[in-house]
Amino acid sequence: MFSDNSAKNDLYLDGEEKFGYLGSRMYNFTKASKTIRNFYRFVISDLGKHSFQSIMDVGSGRGYILSKIVEISPEISAVGVDPSPFMVKLSNKHSKKLGLSKNLRFELGSSRDIHGNQAFDLIITTLSFHHWKNKDEAIAFLMKRLNPGGSLLIYEITDNGSINRKFVRSHLLNKSDFEKISKEIDIPVTIIEDAGFIRAEFSSA
Repeated sequence: MFSDNSAKNDLYLDGEEKFGYLGSRMYNFTKASKTIRNFYRFVISDLGKHSFQSIMDVGSGRGYILSKIVEISPEISAVGVDPSPFMVKLSNKHSKKLGLSKNLRFELGSSRDIHGNQAFDLIITTLSFHHWKNKDEAIAFLMKRLNPGGSLLIYEITDNGSINRKFVRSHLLNKSDFEKISKEIDIPVTIIEDAGFIRAEFSSA
């Protein structure tokens, strides 16, 4: 069921990766990976090509991307949603520590369940989409939370043929995956690929 009011119960569906107390704290160490650091640079560089005043990150994790965006452009209003209460707590604590909490907040939510009715110029998700169940329905749901002319940007790692990708194949998405989804939901998609990273953009009218 898709809802605009975040429930108090478990926001994960069966089979979706969960981050509890320990996992949410260990997640920050992923930035030690060269691939992840390059991926974040890819995302932030791509976002710099878009004009927006408000942004929501779905599956925001520890909030690294939104923190960087608001640090660069303090006038932007940013909201991160994540189904892990531990991730949300740590992200809000870090936002406050950085002095960004005026324009950056994190709250419980998921690709199916978002509190309130605020609309955004951009909605993004980074390294989260491949975990989602019911991807088609989730995209349609999130598109309803875009301002006119807004975009949903999905960032993932793709298979570039390297050996290390073979060990995380279940976490990879390719151009054909997004083209199939686009056809199924009848929403055009614009795709860019760069050095093993991929961005799929679904735009509102």
